Amino acid sequence: MATVPAIWLAVLLLTSVVQTAPLTSASVNTFAESLTGSVLAYNVIGEPRESISPAFGLWSKLQVGPDPLVKPSEPALYIQAQDVNDVVESLRFAVDNFLRASAYAAGHQVVGVSLLPNGVVIDTKNLTAIDVDPESKTAYVQAGIILGGGMGLGGGWVGASVDSVLGIDVVSTWENSTADWDIVRINATNHPDLFWGMLGGGSMLAAAVGFELQLHALPPDGMLNQATAVWPLAAGMEAFQWYSDWKETAPSTLDSSFEFVTTPMGQAAVVTFTNWDIANSSDVNSAAEAFMSGAAEAGAVQVIPAATDLLEYLASYAARLPPGPLSYYINDRYLMTVPEELVESLLELYSNATSPGYVLVFGNAPASVAGRDNSDTAFGYRDTWYIWVWPFWLRTPGGAAVDGDAEHIAWAAEGGRILDDYAKGHYINMNRFDTPESTESCFPPPNWARLQKVKAAYDPKDLFRPLDYFRTDGGFSGIAGDPDF
Repeated sequence: MATVPAIWLAVLLLTSVVQTAPLTSASVNTFAESLTGSVLAYNVIGEPRESISPAFGLWSKLQVGPDPLVKPSEPALYIQAQDVNDVVESLRFAVDNFLRASAYAAGHQVVGVSLLPNGVVIDTKNLTAIDVDPESKTAYVQAGIILGGGMGLGGGWVGASVDSVLGIDVVSTWENSTADWDIVRINATNHPDLFWGMLGGGSMLAAAVGFELQLHALPPDGMLNQATAVWPLAAGMEAFQWYSDWKETAPSTLDSSFEFVTTPMGQAAVVTFTNWDIANSSDVNSAAEAFMSGAAEAGAVQVIPAATDLLEYLASYAARLPPGPLSYYINDRYLMTVPEELVESLLELYSNATSPGYVLVFGNAPASVAGRDNSDTAFGYRDTWYIWVWPFWLRTPGGAAVDGDAEHIAWAAEGGRILDDYAKGHYINMNRFDTPESTESCFPPPNWARLQKVKAAYDPKDLFRPLDYFRTDGGFSGIAGDPDF
């Protein structure tokens, strides 16, 4: 039998001791003194926990209350960064202590995938500087600016949010020595593979601290023209058939959606559009007129035009969820087409909904604009339908058992089962991460293959979330093949 040289054995033993040595409150406090921001919570083995709410500001309150079905994750450290240096130092601390790291901003990922168990979570919400250059029609925004979401506003007009990103400032964590880490602007010519990957898969690859964005003109009068048409749920199939026909000829600058949703008149089928075309071109005006007259002729009981102040619309974007301490879950899919039998199945699902907070939405993924197609960014689902089955329910002090979480989640799961026969993929911010293949399901196969190569090249220390990261019954404690994470 082969033997291990004594010096190698000593190194192996020393490495094992270092990698498994727990944090101490003294080491955490020393680190905290180096920050402009603060360590808001930490979990040190063998010591009383210093912790804030396990929800850590997530939009969905799934993890709040006794015995949640979606278990909360306990980071080793939760850091409120105040400046870019805090982000860099937090990443160095993670590497020095053999911990994974994650940047956390909006908190709207449905199951809180950024809250790494026993990891270093860096909250960037206080990084909110904005610098606008009117001449070049660009802006630089720090990572705490959260308006717009992943797929963005006006996706039929300007494309996906990633299509307006010209450059990203990231920490150069691919460098061998942490002493060499600095802020690097990546773009189409500087580290183009990482830039490609960050446009749709960023949190698994690097930590971003700022973005250079392309700006777009807004309506000169500051108003957005919108309209809503409402049908009784019993006419849901006829409403969808009309909407699908109207959508085929409407310009993409008319962002629209079809929903099964509860309204003051009860369960209903609702179609809405928002006009992002600043020129009010003739084809847009014709499509808007066809909406107003055609919906009524197709049996809509209400057709309501509206003009919305753009700044108010933007300011309220991140607060559009119904009021109250809400839990929500989701099952979503991208689809190339929506067959009639799928609509019938989803209509039946919604008809059996047991809560007025349930929503079933047929929307549009962003359009291919500005020369971008689905291979040009890691995000690869332009020009498709996007359907999500979305139950909302009130979170009470009784928690999951009292609030019926199992029933609500089962309803969303049934929607996912129906969609499986027609699906192409998931939107990563709405993924439930409940299998090792969850991340893979968010990317077309060619994009997934390239993303794996980018991950290997730019995260050599495995500092960020693995590609096979998933949620188990005990929370985000499962990494395929790595039971100790």
